[in-house]
Amino acid sequence: MGRRTRSKKAVCPRCGETVESAEHVPFEEKLYTLHCTACPRRVAARHDDPHFWGIEESVARRLGGGGPSFFDELMEGIGAALMPCSCGGTFSPMAAPRCFECGEVLGEVPDGHTLVGPPEGYVVEAHWRPDCLPSMRPGLSDQGSRGNRPPGDNDG
Repeated sequence: MGRRTRSKKAVCPRCGETVESAEHVPFEEKLYTLHCTACPRRVAARHDDPHFWGIEESVARRLGGGGPSFFDELMEGIGAALMPCSCGGTFSPMAAPRCFECGEVLGEVPDGHTLVGPPEGYVVEAHWRPDCLPSMRPGLSDQGSRGNRPPGDNDG
């Protein structure tokens, strides 16, 4: 049986477009969503990405293994490690979702929710800054990932 999610409708204060949001549980979905500070795009950082692991390990070391601020610090670390959006904005855990039609901030979307059904091109792949080093975890190659091998190295 699937997990039940709560949804909510929000109306854009500028253009009147109605959008639906659904509860987003990153730890269960293994997907961490950050919105752009300047446009309606969002990025989805996947838990199975070695760059994500490197950030997660760094935050855990800094906090002594965890604690109440772990999730907030993890999200800030992800945002800091991502390349800027193509519009020039940055992906931030503090950025609010924006209307897909006009780009206005949607203040009615509750914390912990993400917009449902964005048009094609509004969810972008995570592109990491060059100084964000991936982590090697045991068994990584068994999970079908390239791990830390350089691009083009397909001999594994």
